[in-house]
Amino acid sequence: MEQIDLITSQLAEAEGVSEEFKAHDQLGWIQAMTSCRARAEEQVIHEIVLA
Repeated sequence: MEQIDLITSQLAEAEGVSEEFKAHDQLGWIQAMTSCRARAEEQVIHEIVLA
């Protein structure tokens, strides 16, 4: 799970999903973070399957 958390954070940072964004648009922030999390999980699963 640490790897997923790290990748999620990296994706969010790269896309500008910040605490400031969260303060202005909570629903948008949740949607963006959910998307980042799902892509991080897909990436880790893909790495595990190909390993």
